[in-house]
Amino acid sequence: MVREKRTEQAIRMNQIKSASLTGALLLALPGASLLAVELAPETVVTANRAVTPKEQVGSSITVIDAAELREQGITTLEDALRRSPGVFSESTGGQRGSISSLFLRGTGTAQSHLQVDGIRLSDSSVSSGNFLGNSLLDGVGTIEVLRGPQSALYGGESIGGVVSIRTARGVGDPVTRLGVEGGSFGSMRAAVSSSGEVGKLSYTLHGGWEQTDNDAPSGVRDLFHRQTSYALRLDYQASDVLTVGMSLRGGDAQYRDSFGGLNLTEYALGTIYAELLVNPDWTSRLRVGVYEEDYDFGDPSTFGTEAEKWSLVWENELHSGDDHLTSFGALFERTDYAQDFSFPGEGDQYGVYVNHAWEVVDGLTLTGGGRWEDYDSYGDEFTWRGAVAYQVPNSGTTIRASYGTAFRTPSLLELNGGPFEAGNPDLRPERSEGWDLGIEQEIGDQLIVSVTWFENEIENQIVDPFGALGSNLSGKGNANGLEFGLAGEGCDGAIRYGLAYTYLQRSLNDLPDHVVDGWVRWEATERLVVGAGVSYVGERTLGGDPLDDYLLVRVFGNYEVTENLSLSLRVENLADEEYSYISFWGTPETGRGRGVFVGAVVTF
Repeated sequence: MVREKRTEQAIRMNQIKSASLTGALLLALPGASLLAVELAPETVVTANRAVTPKEQVGSSITVIDAAELREQGITTLEDALRRSPGVFSESTGGQRGSISSLFLRGTGTAQSHLQVDGIRLSDSSVSSGNFLGNSLLDGVGTIEVLRGPQSALYGGESIGGVVSIRTARGVGDPVTRLGVEGGSFGSMRAAVSSSGEVGKLSYTLHGGWEQTDNDAPSGVRDLFHRQTSYALRLDYQASDVLTVGMSLRGGDAQYRDSFGGLNLTEYALGTIYAELLVNPDWTSRLRVGVYEEDYDFGDPSTFGTEAEKWSLVWENELHSGDDHLTSFGALFERTDYAQDFSFPGEGDQYGVYVNHAWEVVDGLTLTGGGRWEDYDSYGDEFTWRGAVAYQVPNSGTTIRASYGTAFRTPSLLELNGGPFEAGNPDLRPERSEGWDLGIEQEIGDQLIVSVTWFENEIENQIVDPFGALGSNLSGKGNANGLEFGLAGEGCDGAIRYGLAYTYLQRSLNDLPDHVVDGWVRWEATERLVVGAGVSYVGERTLGGDPLDDYLLVRVFGNYEVTENLSLSLRVENLADEEYSYISFWGTPETGRGRGVFVGAVVTF
């Protein structure tokens, strides 16, 4: 029985890999068609740190297909994350290239865990803001957004959840694509990508360049953005039981903000891994990664930060009995962080985790696990989680529930101080307990609707006022709300559509009560794909000042002229809405007005 189920899971995994990896061959520019890509049954990895059918997962998780987004003209990580319920991703500068924020279920960027190719990028000291603000979907295969307290599997800074990004693995005959796109605000993009298999080696390679003058409001200096980016993944099947590989992703970006300051960011992530099939029931992976990020402000530089993060991760998937899957492993991380005019900080951490999923009876899966970590900066932490998924027989209904704990460690600056803040070595880590309860309903074979309510209580919230001593707040903060998701298709798959809605009854950061992202795609002919999208953000006081709600509408189209040439057109902010992302001290950061962009892709 277990062999049959594992075979079914392997087939499902191969199907979804084929879909996502075929899509990953498309150039990270609009214009390439997805007409040949078939939808596959969904499996997820992040929820249990092991390949698991989604219907057996009790945690709330969304899988985002980057290739599908690129076809719709969505090219940035920041925009892609809005496709998931529970996510609010916003620019702090209002324009392309500025630092971005990531809010999961009403928590803050510092309480969200970001990993790429199995390596954690962000922690309490190394913010994800620069990476989010500059990252494109170039070379990305899938993005998984795991929501709720998840420190039992991923350690610190997982209070709101985990975002996991994976570079696409090459598959099939090698294909190369060249593309360009240009349009409003002096915008231009050019990119080359190649992907495929050569013998036992599979590869994905991307290089790109972009520039834009952005859309500066009256009286503000040029807000230009320039960036080069690259992505590489290699996988080699050394034997029937051993696979080795590596990935490399990075960029070099410049952005002039509304105050006239020049922001310079260089970032690079490199990983190597080995995966061994110890026996038919046990798969073991060893992964090493290093992330480096340098940030400078001013021309010449007047302020900067340097971050370097080393990671060693050992992961295992073990099947036992008929219906049991155990994930276990260990990790070591070293973070070096330095800020101008302050003493450099260094911190080590190590830990172990175990997680077990048990299919008690057909349709009912129980999951539980725990993690212990030790930080040389202040001490150790133990966290745990439990989840249940139940498929009601013959109904298309899946009920999910989870309860877990999480924490955020004080940052090196919060502990040791810097030029603009006083360190407090007595700070305690933030701790949270949260739960969610949701239902997913299949309506026929063309529509899935999900509704989830969540609650998260956070104690010892760290506040670090400018120039003052950081401290822990007394009492508990609360973030709760409702998530709604919808995905469907019609006309034999010619029409596809989706909707992500988040209602925040309470949040920690003056976030909007309502956030909506919706889209529709129509395959009008064998060569023509057209569609539209809407994004709504409710009233909020993000940054401290009240801001009006706004609604943005976009349209897009792709046309295959020949098998080797595709053309694209997209219009952003179709109604030329005036809006602001965020406002600090009475100075709103405005978004871009209507923009029209055209592109072309050549395949060979």
